[in-house]
Amino acid sequence: MSAETEAGELDYELTFEQFAIGAVGGVLGALLFGIFIQFAATDFAVAIAVPGVYGLEGPLPVAAWGIHLFHGALLGLIYVIVSHYEPFFQYAHSVRSAAGLGIGFGIVLTVLVAMFLLPFQFGVIGATDVIDVPTITAEIAAVSLVGHMLFGLVVALTYAMPTD
Repeated sequence: MSAETEAGELDYELTFEQFAIGAVGGVLGALLFGIFIQFAATDFAVAIAVPGVYGLEGPLPVAAWGIHLFHGALLGLIYVIVSHYEPFFQYAHSVRSAAGLGIGFGIVLTVLVAMFLLPFQFGVIGATDVIDVPTITAEIAAVSLVGHMLFGLVVALTYAMPTD
C-alpha cells in the first residue's frame, strides 16, 4: 500500500493488490447496485438494457449480469486510479472519509455514464432498433443516482478497509 518515505513524501505507486481490491470492490458494488436497480426499477435495467448496450436483444439475464459485474470490476479499477490523484488520495484510505469519496464517485458515474455515455452508445450502435430505450424520467434518474452512489460507496469502503 502507500507509505510515507524517509523524506516525508507519499508513495503513490499502485500495486497489483490495490487493483485487485478495487476490482473486487467493483464486483461487490455492481452486485448490490444490480440487485437494488432490479427491485427499484424493473428487469429492464439489467436483463434487457445491459445487453442492449452491446446491441444484443434480451432479456438475457445471465449475460447481462456477467457484463454488469465486468463493468463493475472495470469501474473499481478506475476508482483505484482516481483515488491516487493528489486531491483524493488523503480521503481514500480511511473508511470514514472514503465513504464520502465513494458517494461522490457514484454521482460522477451517474452523470458521465448513465446520463451521457449510455444514451450516446445506444444511439451509435443502433440499440434503439433492438430495445425500446425508455425516456430518462426523474424516477429513472433518481434510481440510477442512488444505485451508482451505492456502487461507489461499496467500492470505496472495500478499498479503504485494508488500509484503515
